[in-house]
Amino acid sequence: MDHDPVGRLGISRTAAWGRLSGLPTISTLVLAGFLLAVPARVSAAGPTVAKTAAGLLKQGDPDSALVLVRRALRTDSTNAELWLALGEVQRARGRMAACVTALQRAVQLRPRLVTAWVGLADAYLESGPIDSAAAYAKAALAYGSGLSPEAFHAVGRVFEVRGVADSAIIYYRWALSLMPCKRLF
Repeated sequence: MDHDPVGRLGISRTAAWGRLSGLPTISTLVLAGFLLAVPARVSAAGPTVAKTAAGLLKQGDPDSALVLVRRALRTDSTNAELWLALGEVQRARGRMAACVTALQRAVQLRPRLVTAWVGLADAYLESGPIDSAAAYAKAALAYGSGLSPEAFHAVGRVFEVRGVADSAIIYYRWALSLMPCKRLF
């Protein structure tokens, strides 16, 4: 797998990590201006198909979920949520290369889709180099504007896998502090 995953997607490494340094870079400012000026194309079918596919995965039917998502992608191949759903289906089927390809397409279409960045980090934690997982987790944190519990959790997992428990705990605590109030038990 690639050692420069963020750069491979055509997204500037400094733009993806500019948020982490505390100071916005020119690339970050240009990207933010572009994202504000051009609204993301979101189809109503994307979230509906994604929820239906997630339900099929919970029922243990990844093949039906795959057929559903692929059919939807034939009609709208520019929908990032559908590519994200395809990545989740491929991951459930154990096809990590196809999962990574679909998730990379999702972040190319919509770079602020934090769930796709987290999915890439998780995929690389399971099957690829830890450095790639770390890069995707940092990108999730950067694009999540420091407000995504999933992104903090992904970075925590990277530290945990690397054996740096103190840092992992800090990121896990941040993730918990950003979660909506839900009963845990």
